Amino acid sequence: MNKVYGMTPQGFEELKETPDLPAGLRIICFGGYGDESEYAVTGQRDSRGRYHAVLMSRFRDGAYFQVRQTLDEHTRPFSKKFGIGFYYDDSMDPMIYSEKEIRVALRRASIIEAYLRKKAADKAAEEAALAARLPVENPHLTPITSETRYDYGCLRKNLIADLKHHFPGVKFSVRKRGHDSVTVEWTDGPSIQSYKKVMDKWEDHKTDHSGDYRDYDPSVFNNVFGGIMYLFEEREWSPEITALVKDIPVWEHLDQRTFLHRLMYTTDIPVGARNLRIEETGVKCGTYESLYKVAFDMPETEQVPEEPSGLKGTPPGSLSIIEYSDKSIALIGETKSIKDRLKAMGGVFNGKLRCGPGWIFHKNKTAELIKEFGLTV
Repeated sequence: MNKVYGMTPQGFEELKETPDLPAGLRIICFGGYGDESEYAVTGQRDSRGRYHAVLMSRFRDGAYFQVRQTLDEHTRPFSKKFGIGFYYDDSMDPMIYSEKEIRVALRRASIIEAYLRKKAADKAAEEAALAARLPVENPHLTPITSETRYDYGCLRKNLIADLKHHFPGVKFSVRKRGHDSVTVEWTDGPSIQSYKKVMDKWEDHKTDHSGDYRDYDPSVFNNVFGGIMYLFEEREWSPEITALVKDIPVWEHLDQRTFLHRLMYTTDIPVGARNLRIEETGVKCGTYESLYKVAFDMPETEQVPEEPSGLKGTPPGSLSIIEYSDKSIALIGETKSIKDRLKAMGGVFNGKLRCGPGWIFHKNKTAELIKEFGLTV
């Protein structure tokens, strides 16, 4: 028989086979991140010589271990505790739970397991519904398939499409660095804060509680459109922004460039912005960033008079609604004069629909569109 070794307080030792344990014997469990609980042996060994245990201490949703556990053939005594695992009580006066307490714990375990199964089923149903909605709500993105799931070209295409959709007119550079990271670079444009609100969803790994590991934890969005372990951002400053350093007030505990960095973290610079400058906000106390701001002017644009209610110049006959998919409808026709209203109603314009340029809506918007514009399906 092969020998099994493990760490103990005394060092690296050969582990002995689990001795005979009485039913009801307390099992002390140590999980990750300080999780600690108590189990009890439920009966005799099974056909493979292993003991089974049930949770006796309070159940916590999201606990490290399940409510029923199978002890391995080399379960160690508590006196040999070292790290995460299950240890049987080998004290001079070990705790033994009664048969009644074990029966109650087993019934409770069945209730908890039923609750967890229902919770998992409800979550799966919610995620399936979300997965069906996402392509309709994001027509500018291309859903991945089993063949393109690990295709960087498909991911890059989606990243660029999302950047163009949310930050039109800004030039971005999207580059892969290694097999698990992508860096997005741009000059001025959206602030880091605005960028992260939009793009953080593309990371399909999460840092664990210890901060030492990145675990694969894709969202529904990632399962539909793809993702990457790390998505880094590098926002460069134009010479006009860099020149603002000299206009930053001098503070005793904060150098001017750091001050400008903090201002720029939350400051969007629109395409076409000019006459950039540092201005006081009028706030007299608070953080450094609350006292000053990066200000700018925008070129004057032609003022378009607000369109009155109704479709002036756009007769109802020039618009039509068609069924585009099981979940969506398309509004096609002369929509230029009403584009702001369509966008406010949740529509997304797509110039490459199968039926020609038009606006995509979820099907639940059908009645609202018919009423608003006097249309027929």
